[in-house]
Amino acid sequence: MITINKFAKTSILSALLMGSAAVYATKPITNVNTAPKQNQTEVLSKSGAEALRAVSLQGVTQASVPSVHNQKLDNNFKKFADNDENLKQINDIIKVIYDNCGTFLASAQIQHELDRQQLFLLLNKNTDLLAKVNPDLAAKVKEIGPNFYKGVNDYGKVAEKWLNEDYTPVILNLLSFDHKPTARELSRKLDDIAENRIDFNEDELMQYRLRIGKFERNVINDKTDNMSLSSLIAYKMFIIDKMMFEKTLDNCNFFNEYNFFDKYTGLKSYYDKWMDSVSPNNK
Repeated sequence: MITINKFAKTSILSALLMGSAAVYATKPITNVNTAPKQNQTEVLSKSGAEALRAVSLQGVTQASVPSVHNQKLDNNFKKFADNDENLKQINDIIKVIYDNCGTFLASAQIQHELDRQQLFLLLNKNTDLLAKVNPDLAAKVKEIGPNFYKGVNDYGKVAEKWLNEDYTPVILNLLSFDHKPTARELSRKLDDIAENRIDFNEDELMQYRLRIGKFERNVINDKTDNMSLSSLIAYKMFIIDKMMFEKTLDNCNFFNEYNFFDKYTGLKSYYDKWMDSVSPNNK
């Protein structure tokens, strides 16, 4: 089972890597089932010392890039702690990420971790922790009973392997910078990922653009202050992750009709509610 201890170590090191000059060459993800193969543990461990040296030597501080926290993202992250020790670990992670990455890269990093952890709750059938993140949805899952997770029983391990070994390492590579990036740099980088680096077809890319445009107009009201831009960056990361997760789950038969709860309803009907639990657009 995925635990706080496991992702805490990865998150801290990922943040240090992303705040350094440790950039890895990657190929675009041309198929969600055949993403560039990398061993996540090996990639991170080889670069840990280099990342720390790079951060120290380059002094990645830019007056134009703030380190102010996006409190909503921080609060969402803390919901995944199930005891005081885990909460302390998450607080430590949050501090390291903002200090080393600045507000905008931290926003993308934390949101990606939220998206990962929310999917892990599904893959590990963790309704108890879901109740901290989205109590209403957890109550519905308990009402449905064990059949809610029928698709997870057959295909969950395949999806978890893809997430840990293929998708997240590539995303972290693509988000690498040799400095604390500005909001404009991060926003452009995420658009480039959506448009050129992952396997979105034209319809999916249109969905991405429409959702981002709606968020800009209706949620942040086209504002360009630091917190609005931080929220926009987090939302772009969220939409990329959410769409890629769904695409992959579809491809590995996670939502197969064989696993429906009844004649017409299956896990697919609850995917949006599940992932939207950690959306920056969630009130």
